[in-house]
Amino acid sequence: MHLLCAAHRYALAGFARALRAYDGLQMLQPAGSTRRLEHNLRQTGLEIARQPFPIDSTIVKAHRAAAAIVGQQRRVGISSLEAMDDLIAINRRNYEVYIELLAAIPGLSLIHYDPADSNNYQYIVVDVDPSRSCLTRDELVSVLRAENVMARKYFWPGCHQMEPYRSLRRPTPDYLPETERTAARTMVLPTGQTVSPAAIVGICRIIRKAMDHSPAIHRLLNHEIHHT
Repeated sequence: MHLLCAAHRYALAGFARALRAYDGLQMLQPAGSTRRLEHNLRQTGLEIARQPFPIDSTIVKAHRAAAAIVGQQRRVGISSLEAMDDLIAINRRNYEVYIELLAAIPGLSLIHYDPADSNNYQYIVVDVDPSRSCLTRDELVSVLRAENVMARKYFWPGCHQMEPYRSLRRPTPDYLPETERTAARTMVLPTGQTVSPAAIVGICRIIRKAMDHSPAIHRLLNHEIHHT
């Protein structure tokens, strides 16, 4: 798993599937059949021999931990390919339930997938318009997490606010304003095999109830901020 080490603080979500496919191909295909994929991964800077960051003890430990689960990773990657149609069907079902339920909540807009495209519906991304919503994105995420719903801030912070990019150019308030605006108002809601339509109804009910009691939510969150 030299590729994982080379990534350093690179965002793993984007190429996790590629790595699983690469491992699976290595196991199933004769030598040389993965040469093109190897080349593509190297071109994105994932080969350890070409990586620009120093390999500190943290990276070495991450490499060792990843190496211990390579076999499991291959099996999971291959089995996910076998069940891909079923997984996409579940994701699409959940997406359609979210569309129906979130449409009735002011200030929230589900980012729609283009039906003309071939999508896996893997992410449920919600835009929280601060000019229309009773609660901000951060407040909604706090409420959902308090209710054991693993909502996440989507692509936050922006890459320019993270190392090594932050040190290369110290961001100013007017630097990448659209990125900052988007990163401050989008969140991801749970989906996948383990999320049922009934669970989605419950999640949307929590959001609706939080909106209906937004003044109390504001007071509670402000109290927590001032006493932490």
